[in-house]
Parts: sequence; structure tokens; C-alpha cells
Amino acid sequence: MDNELHTILGYFNLSEKEALLYITALRSGPTTVYELAKSSGLKRPTTYVLSEGLKAKGLLTSAPDRHREILSPISPRQLITGWKGKLEALESIAPELNAYYERTSPAPRISIYEGEKGLDAAYNQILSPHGTGKHELLLLSTISVLERHYSHLFPTWRRTVRDKRNQIRDIVRDEPAGRKYAEDMLALKNPNYRVRISNVEIGETDTFIYTNKIVLFWFTPPFNAVIIESEEMAKTFKALFETAWACAKKISG
Repeated sequence: MDNELHTILGYFNLSEKEALLYITALRSGPTTVYELAKSSGLKRPTTYVLSEGLKAKGLLTSAPDRHREILSPISPRQLITGWKGKLEALESIAPELNAYYERTSPAPRISIYEGEKGLDAAYNQILSPHGTGKHELLLLSTISVLERHYSHLFPTWRRTVRDKRNQIRDIVRDEPAGRKYAEDMLALKNPNYRVRISNVEIGETDTFIYTNKIVLFWFTPPFNAVIIESEEMAKTFKALFETAWACAKKISG
């Protein structure tokens, strides 16, 4: 469970140690840097630097108590309220910002992520709470490959599939791991989730298509991911997906 908590907190720009310290603060309640370092297993100077960062990010508050500083965590409910307010403010100006972005960027935008941490960052963009939104998410995957390399993200993905607001179509390689995965996902009872199996070799890759983005992962060392933002390229990949979808076999839930 702690690994999952750290992964999700990573969506909000927290490092592993920052996530550890925030979780420790939630468990400890108001406390000193010394006690927080002791409980978290981090060195005291590291705890001090991290706590200053968490205060700057609005996850910790501090108050003097005689000759000590007492640190208190902000409750998750308060954080959610604050983040929702920021998201609503951003959404209100998004049309204007997008207009600037599209006027200055007619060519595809390409972002490259390298190494396992880079792949984690790319996956986090897709699996974050607002990664799918109102738009359909299309996938082509070889589940046995994902189980070998990225099984730690499966709990977060299950939550994404379970959320009935998300519209998802999934094509997986026809293999024992793929069939079991399909059954597990269908058991989550999201009426907007559909999955089919394909006997076409998909390879050591994972592909996501949504909005104007194509996200390509490949799992041969040194591990890489590419995010391409382009309306025209997304249309092409969506058309290719539709062809693969029509050829893939249905699975009953």
C-alpha cells in the first residue's frame, strides 16, 4: 500500500522522500523535525530540507513552541479542496492558453522520456486523476511485458478502469496473462470499459492514444517513452486502432 501511496503522491510533484515524509507526518501528527526524522528513518539535515520544501508546497505548516518548531501536516481533504480550486481556475483560462499554444505550434510536439524514472513520469501523466477526462483512452498492450517491468502501476490503473467517468478501449495480446488481465478489468464493472484480444504480435511495447496525444513505450534497455502531441497524427493512430479493434476478438464480461 505504501508503494501505491508514494506513486500517487508522485503525480503531485513530490519526490519519494517528500512523499515518505508527508505520510510519516500524517501518521505522527504535530511533531518536531527530530521526531519526524526518527520516525521516517531519514537523516535530520535531510528531514529539515525536505520539510522546508513541503511547507513551500503547502503540505506542512509550522508553529513555534518555546524553543522548538512544531510541524503539522495539512489534511488530505484540505489538499483536495485546494487542488480542486486551482484546477477550476486553470480550466477557466485553458481555452485562452490553448489558443496561444496552437497558434505557435502547428508542428507536432515531441517529448522523450528515458530510463525507468522517465517511463514512470510518462505513465503518471496518463494515469493521473485528470489524465483521461472526458475523452476516450485507447490502448495496445502486451500484459506479460508490463507485468515484468511495471506491475507496481497496476493498482493505479485498476482505479482508472473502475472510474465510470473514464471511457477506455483496450487491445491486449492473446496470451494467458492478457486473458486473465481482461477478465480482471471486466470484473471492475465499468460499462465504459471494453477490452478485446489480438493474436497479432504487439511486441515489447505499450501504446496509449487519447485526445491529441500518442504515447509510445518500449521496454528494451535503456527503456524509453515518447509523447507526440498532434491532432493529425492522433487521427491517424486512432484510425489504425479502429482497424485493429475490428480485427480483435471480443471477450464477454
